[in-house]
Amino acid sequence: MDKYSIRDDESGLVIGYCEDIIGFLDYYASREKHFHEITLSGLRFDEAFVQHCKSARLKIFGMHFSILGQGGEPMGSYYFTPEKPISFYNDITSQEKITMSVSGALHGGPSSEALEIWKQWIIAKPVMKNIWASLSKEQRLGWLEVVRIHSQVAQKKVIEDQHYYLDMAYVTDRISFYCALGEAMNGRADITGLT
Repeated sequence: MDKYSIRDDESGLVIGYCEDIIGFLDYYASREKHFHEITLSGLRFDEAFVQHCKSARLKIFGMHFSILGQGGEPMGSYYFTPEKPISFYNDITSQEKITMSVSGALHGGPSSEALEIWKQWIIAKPVMKNIWASLSKEQRLGWLEVVRIHSQVAQKKVIEDQHYYLDMAYVTDRISFYCALGEAMNGRADITGLT
């Protein structure tokens, strides 16, 4: 099962899908290095990307690694800049899976707390309000990171009523206030990806 999609920043084309990005989830363990080596494992190129490469050589200067949900929908993405541009030629195919290593910079990579939240959301997105209330301060910061990243890809609902109900039951500090405010203003559908 594919866990990630990779999209070219400049063209917007989906480069492909992969089963794992080795080095992505342990980014913070080696962030003292300027460049970070990652390995795209089980990478299958997208057919539209393959067709594009058959008509023109494509250089990738930046890409987005999107975390995919159980249904294959992007839940959030992180930006990666290769150390050197990656060139793709017309000899690539969408029929086989490959392993590809690349060195570069992961901008604003996921924190360890956010990674744990992502792992839970991949299995099942939250179905109740105030789930963040039982988390530690560090975990709530991870929750806010995931919510911020996820909100960039979540579809915006039509707001019919401009009145908001702010549930202050679990608000004890600035971080918990932002968690509650996000749910009140964006709703659980936008803030947690619920449908």
